[in-house]
Parts: sequence; C-alpha cells; structure tokens
Amino acid sequence: MVCKKCDKIRDYVLKHALVNDHMTSPMIQKDIVSACKIETIKAILEELNGDYFALLVDESFEVSRKEKMAIVFRYIDRIGFVMEQLIDIVHVEDTSASSLKEAFFNLLAQHSLSPSSVRGQCCDGAVLISNIFNVLGSSFKRMNNLRDSQKSTIQVALDMGELTTGRGLNQQLGLSRACDTRWESYYKSFNNFIIMFGSILEVLESLALDARSMDERTKAMRHLEACQTFEIAFMLHLMRDVLVITNELNKCLQKREQDIANAMLLVEVAKRRLQVLRDDE
Repeated sequence: MVCKKCDKIRDYVLKHALVNDHMTSPMIQKDIVSACKIETIKAILEELNGDYFALLVDESFEVSRKEKMAIVFRYIDRIGFVMEQLIDIVHVEDTSASSLKEAFFNLLAQHSLSPSSVRGQCCDGAVLISNIFNVLGSSFKRMNNLRDSQKSTIQVALDMGELTTGRGLNQQLGLSRACDTRWESYYKSFNNFIIMFGSILEVLESLALDARSMDERTKAMRHLEACQTFEIAFMLHLMRDVLVITNELNKCLQKREQDIANAMLLVEVAKRRLQVLRDDE
C-alpha cells in the first residue's frame, strides 16, 4: 500500500484514521485520479519548458456515445529523446475543423501555452483496413468470394503440412471491425487482416478487373496497390505486435476487481514490454 512506502501519509491512515480511511471508495479514487492527472500534466509541462512541440490527435466515442478527443504532445526532452505524452482527453461536439481548433486553443490557454509554439499537427485519417472492410463487406458475393479463397488457402496449407489439424484450429475468420469503445477489437481486426491477407488481395484483384462501376474498380485498385507496399506491411505487423501487449492490459483493466494500485502495476508492466519491443525487437 502507498502508506507503507510514503512517510508523509503513514500517520494519517489505517490504525490512525480508521473512520476516515475511505481510499477504496469510488469517489475518493476519482479524486485520486484527478490529482494524479494534475501532477502528471504539471510534470510534462515542466519537461517541455516552453519549447516547441507538435500535436497528435485521435478521436473516438466513449460508452455514453460522446465524442472524445485525445491530445498528445510530441517534443524533444532535455536529454534529446523524442517524447509523446498524453496531455488530456476532451469532449468535442463534432470533429469539424472549427471544433477541433477551438478545443486546441482552449487546451493551450488552460495550460498557458502559446499557439506559436506548435510546430506540427497530426489528426488520424481514414484507416486503410476500415476502408477495405467497407469495400469487401458491402456485398454478400464479395464476402462469399473471400470465404472461398480463405478456405482454399487453408486447404493448400494443410496439404503442404504448414498447418496442423485439431479441434478449434483453422477456424473460419471474418472481417473484424474495430469498435470505438473496445480497444481489444483493434488487435483482432489487425490480426485477422494479416491472417487473411492473401485472400483479401485475391478478392481485390478480382474487383479491380470485374467490378461493375469504374469507381469500384478504382477503389479496389488503389487499395490493392497500397496493401502491397512495404510501409503498409511493416505497419500492419508493428501494430499487431504493439496491440498484443496493450490487448492483455485492456482485458485486465476491464475486470471489476481491479483497483488503482494494481492497475498502475499493470500499466508499468505494459510500458516495460513496449520499451523492450522498441529497444530489442
């Protein structure tokens, strides 16, 4: 517990304050989280030290279906390392340019930062995987072609001894879409895409040749070319490796019995694994 490690609070909890020790109540835990947020942002701003920085933005819906925007500062610390720190998660009415600009300026003003210090902005655009899923999932015929191609691929791999048979193995996969409020779905989406990569290319090739409209053929050809670039292949595997680590953390944090101390420990373990991935793998 925190009191065993910190002399400043040891005299005010447990045996000395049995009636008022409510560290496990939801209200107190929210206050603790808020206090940690304030101190964390304060430390980030001190490290930034008024220097230039870039803004990275991503948005998603929360469980209550409110649009939330996560804002990350990217900057060079005093040692010379590139740092990316989550500064805040704010509610926005919509993702129009005016709304995003207003949210940016309000955040900067809140922390006494000047817009002139911003040296770059990055908002996530349309994700390639989502676009391909939309193209393939919009037709039952395309989905049937994808399943048939996947079945043939698995059969060839079994015949060549590259796959083994057994209960629960080699199950048919579908196009798993990422869910706004469940980050573990992103791992499943990337993983299925990699496993089904050959079948997806085969269906896109067929669409590029035989689609009814020129617009569909153009989209299929564009996605086909993008999928076969080194950059996309590298990012697919990199994101899967990263999401394997964060997926385990997400599943643990969704358990009801988790408390703040254990959650912080789980986050620390995930951070160490990500650092090992960055340094050695």
